[in-house]
Amino acid sequence: ITDFTVRAGAAVESATLLGGIVDARKLQLKMEVHESDAGLVRRGQNVYFSVASETGKLKASVSRIATGLSESSRTLQVFADIESTRPLLVNRMVECELIISSDSVPAVPDEALIKGDAGYQVLILDKKTNGTYYFKKSDVLIGRQMNGFVEIKGAPIEGDLLVKGVYPLQ
Repeated sequence: ITDFTVRAGAAVESATLLGGIVDARKLQLKMEVHESDAGLVRRGQNVYFSVASETGKLKASVSRIATGLSESSRTLQVFADIESTRPLLVNRMVECELIISSDSVPAVPDEALIKGDAGYQVLILDKKTNGTYYFKKSDVLIGRQMNGFVEIKGAPIEGDLLVKGVYPLQ
């Protein structure tokens, strides 16, 4: 039950709305997409969204797209079905990322990179002797960055890469 529009004991007519009932498992995400991006929206696209007071992102997929723009805001209304089973509150403000395309590219966690004077480097396992690990630096070209990962351009990295606890070596 989301709200009551009458008080207990009040006389009501048969057409009076008494309150609202919502199935929290079937909520939809309502987004407004600017007209310059409206042509990029398609049914079935993934949407990742977060609620300001909660951690982590939730997933949804575009299910319905309005047929026209709002005259006042010049935006297109887009609706997405939420794929979460956890209960959400109705009419909350969210921040959305609408995925318009995706690539499969080699990437490493951003904490695996060492920023040097001449660019970026990663540490690759050179050898392991009696429980001691030896690493060598390898220069890399970086590309796009998103959600804690960095695209690695150029030749693929060969060997085992140190991805956590990286610091510059002398």
